[in-house]
Amino acid sequence: CVAFLASDMANYISGETIHVNGGMYMA
Repeated sequence: CVAFLASDMANYISGETIHVNGGMYMA
């Protein structure tokens, strides 16, 4: 859970993997 949140945060800031991670997270 923590790792996932951290990864999501990093992706959000980077805005690179947000599409993949963000999509999965939203789904």
